[in-house]
Amino acid sequence: MKFWNFKNSADGESADLLLYGPISDTTWWGDEVTPAQFASDLAALGGKQVNVRINSPGGDVFAAHAIFNQLATYSGEVTVYIDGLAASAATIVMMAGKVIMPSNSMIMIHNPAVGLLGYYDYDQMMKMAADLEIVKQSIMNAYKTKSHLDDKKLSKLMDDETWMTAEMAKEYGFVDEVTGASNVVNMVMDDSFLLVNSVRHDLGRLKNVGQLRQLVNKIQPMPAKSKEEKSVEIKTIDDLKKAYPDLVNQLKDEVIKNEKDRLSALDALDDPKNAAVHAIIDDAKASGKTAEEVKPIVDIVKKHAPATDVKDGQDFMIKVITDNKNSGVDGIKADGGGQVDSKQEMAAAINLISGIINKKHGRTDK
Repeated sequence: MKFWNFKNSADGESADLLLYGPISDTTWWGDEVTPAQFASDLAALGGKQVNVRINSPGGDVFAAHAIFNQLATYSGEVTVYIDGLAASAATIVMMAGKVIMPSNSMIMIHNPAVGLLGYYDYDQMMKMAADLEIVKQSIMNAYKTKSHLDDKKLSKLMDDETWMTAEMAKEYGFVDEVTGASNVVNMVMDDSFLLVNSVRHDLGRLKNVGQLRQLVNKIQPMPAKSKEEKSVEIKTIDDLKKAYPDLVNQLKDEVIKNEKDRLSALDALDDPKNAAVHAIIDDAKASGKTAEEVKPIVDIVKKHAPATDVKDGQDFMIKVITDNKNSGVDGIKADGGGQVDSKQEMAAAINLISGIINKKHGRTDK
């Protein structure tokens, strides 16, 4: 499923590339099809001006680099507009052209991170750390195509997980032009999420929420007050609810709709007769994962594991794990080239499902 959308202007002289929401729900690492599809969509514009419009919490760093490289070598003019938020991997794409930010939008940069399934020894973890350093350097190299900051300063900003207003971003060289406040940018924040124009950013994965809260309170545009209205200071979400209930209700409806859509998409993947698949879906619902995140594992399980009514999938998974340990599956490691064979896929599925079952029964690996 595409996470990007090209739209031609009415006069046909330019086109908008919309990057609203996460950048790629599945990694582009080792994938030749999706980057080629993006390149084909871009080439079809024939060199006309491209306006890249970003409102994204970030996503896959490899997808972001691929988009950045293709836009940076595009034959036409590229202008980037921040329609609310450009965070994490979205800031890599941002470097591909002239950047224009409304004064009430934000960007955020931080160190790359990796999500892990399964169990890893010291050597494997050290290699992952070294790989993350390489990824971090590649991100800084992209930033230096615009920013005047050196590696030491960029690294510190990433270490600190730095949130920036448009003026701060311009000072550091990430942004070329700051415009007035946009009346289409709306931000609502509580302890669990930041909602920017209906795009949700999970705060549970972040560490510098204090700075973020200060900036949101500083730049959040509010409707013009009549002469009769008294000035209201907005410090908390409760203050915002009291002062602007219609705005909060509108944004709350968007959050509810997005959550219903997430759960519906997971239900569509579920197979109640397959205990292993059902356990994955239940875990995804509880942990906030999307259908796109768990679909690859669900597909692997459906491919290798027949439907079963075994309670909790426990007996079934014990048999599968035992059989695959005897076959040597657990000893197989990726070759580093991004290609994963069926035994490696099954090993990944086993790790995930056994972890879910153990968690459900209050067990941990020894």
